[in-house]
Amino acid sequence: MNQFMLDTNTFNVILDTPDIEPSKLSCCGKFFVTHIQLNEIQATKKPPERLSKLLAVFETVEQDTVPTAAAVFDVSEYGNSEWSDANGDYDRILLLLKQKRSKSRGNANDALIGVTALKRRYTLVTNDPDLLASVIEMGGSAITLKALLANAG
Repeated sequence: MNQFMLDTNTFNVILDTPDIEPSKLSCCGKFFVTHIQLNEIQATKKPPERLSKLLAVFETVEQDTVPTAAAVFDVSEYGNSEWSDANGDYDRILLLLKQKRSKSRGNANDALIGVTALKRRYTLVTNDPDLLASVIEMGGSAITLKALLANAG
């Protein structure tokens, strides 16, 4: 069975795409998240109605939570992170993201999600072209949500 790490932005796309049924995504494979995705959703600056809808989508998609494969001070949660730098891969993916983006907002979170997918050999599902390209450059697998759904048939 295929294993996928869902990036936070996939939950926004699922919410905004009426023909995607969150509870039926499990036919595509097994999904994983870290504490980062839920933290980012909870920190949304969107109206409260949007937050409650995003949380509902997050809870409806069948998934397992795994610890991040690295830890970052003031980002990682004790008990939900492996206290390492993932053999330097976290720093390498963070550098790739910084090279691709003019703003660094969210880079630590994205690098943690990306390195976790990379280390656990999950295919990252993201609509962030910079994160997608960085994970692929690191030798991992990454696709967009649209590609995942197209391959599901």
